[in-house]
Amino acid sequence: MDINTVPLVINGEKKAFGIVREITSRIQVEKRLKMFSEVTHEGIIIHQNGKIIDTNPSILILIMLCIDEKIATKSTVFEFIREDYQNIVKDKLAQNFTGTYEIVLVKNDKTEFTAEIKVKTIELNNQPARVVSINDISNIKAVENEIRQLSTAVKQSPALIVITDLKGNIEYANQQFTRITGYSPNELTGQNARILKTGHTSHEEYKNLWFTILNGNIWEGEFLNRCKDGTTYWENATISPITDNNGKIINFLAIKKDITERKKDKEKLLETTQNLKKGNASKDMFFPILAHNLRSPMEIQLSTLLDLNYGSFDDENKMSYIKLIKNLSEKTFELLENLLAGPRVQLNKIDFTPDKINLKDIVEETLALYEENIKNKEILLINNLNTDITVYWLMKNQLN
Repeated sequence: MDINTVPLVINGEKKAFGIVREITSRIQVEKRLKMFSEVTHEGIIIHQNGKIIDTNPSILILIMLCIDEKIATKSTVFEFIREDYQNIVKDKLAQNFTGTYEIVLVKNDKTEFTAEIKVKTIELNNQPARVVSINDISNIKAVENEIRQLSTAVKQSPALIVITDLKGNIEYANQQFTRITGYSPNELTGQNARILKTGHTSHEEYKNLWFTILNGNIWEGEFLNRCKDGTTYWENATISPITDNNGKIINFLAIKKDITERKKDKEKLLETTQNLKKGNASKDMFFPILAHNLRSPMEIQLSTLLDLNYGSFDDENKMSYIKLIKNLSEKTFELLENLLAGPRVQLNKIDFTPDKINLKDIVEETLALYEENIKNKEILLINNLNTDITVYWLMKNQLN
């Protein structure tokens, strides 16, 4: 009980007037509040209009105060609050706010930390008081910030990033993955990654992939995948398991890179290399022919005969030799042109528009070139080709 007495004089006698109030329940409440504040790890401050009435030991640890300093050197809650947050707290007081919010508090050594504040109004000594619990959430905020940064990095990454469950069902795909494949996030979530398969990767390769990642190892390789619109793209993929704190695999993370253009460039390089090899083979074929003709030029032999027998030849024989020499020179020149055009033919840089010619005429022209040698060796050559046989010929003017 709480007893207040007032001295009185009644009929000359000194008396005392007393007021008795039952305060058992209030004392019990205060005891319970005190007991709770002593055992909790959160810092507890009880204040009235900012003036500190009581604290628990945990708050002293939070703000790095000694026990004998708890009220003597820190008389108001505002001395713990960073200046730019003090008006926020004053507004909460004015509104008699009940609930949770965050502010930045200042320790005794002037370092700062982010605090989660939980506030409730109670009655203390017939006056409203505020019970404030304070929890240091600096580490939580740091983790949240790190998660936010990682999340942003994953979302905006130029790599294709996919997270699946243990069966390969897609749980997350970033923006780049949806952009390349053409599927929306909603279309991908819950779908198995096999919707991208083209059949290019063998069953044995997939078997090796699953064996590797299910055993906690990282797999790397290439896939030819199919987009939503049916087009295909090449990707280089690195797939690794994600484990919980106990080392148990809970998800798979795939980080992929679109290598379609690189594959195309590689194919072009391979095609060019093959064409060069063909060009070299063609030159290897032409060189022996050219060497043979240059080592035994008929036009030199004919011009020598014409020079030695010029006085004994009539005009008709002279003209015949001159024509043969001219034809032989043209054929040698044409052979050289064909040799130079060979690489361009292999690289498809010549418009192939062949002309139709009579094969018997070609043979007759060729025999005429070697007519003198044939006579000297007493050889008889007869052209029995049918006049109806025609062939297609790439004329020299098409090689220029």
